[in-house]
Amino acid sequence: MFTQSCFIRKNNENLRKKLEELGYTTSSICKNGNIATSSTIGKYSIISDWHLNSTNPHTTWNNGNRIDCGTNEELFLAIAALRDDKPDYQWFVWDDVEDKGEKFKQYIPSEPWQEWWWFEVHKATVEELIKYFK
Repeated sequence: MFTQSCFIRKNNENLRKKLEELGYTTSSICKNGNIATSSTIGKYSIISDWHLNSTNPHTTWNNGNRIDCGTNEELFLAIAALRDDKPDYQWFVWDDVEDKGEKFKQYIPSEPWQEWWWFEVHKATVEELIKYFK
């Protein structure tokens, strides 16, 4: 299902709602803090600054397996959307080097995509998403 865990150093209702639209369920640890996703179980958690910044490998959520999105909401949602079972809300990149238009496009399930499938596209990688959104 989800393929990449990440976290953002902010927390608001809009972010939580969008994660739920992506298919995440909540597994909150505290009420205030940052948001971290777990790709292995499809849940997001609200975590304190202490749990995010701890140097103790048994308590930290910033363990190298999660991508740190800073405060960038677009990057956070793009990485949180990465999954291997359907394209919904993921970003794709045109491979056609002659294209002069937009190279990145998000797949929104309710929008037509026929014109995109005439071209070679690939799912954006984490590295491409970081470069695109930063």
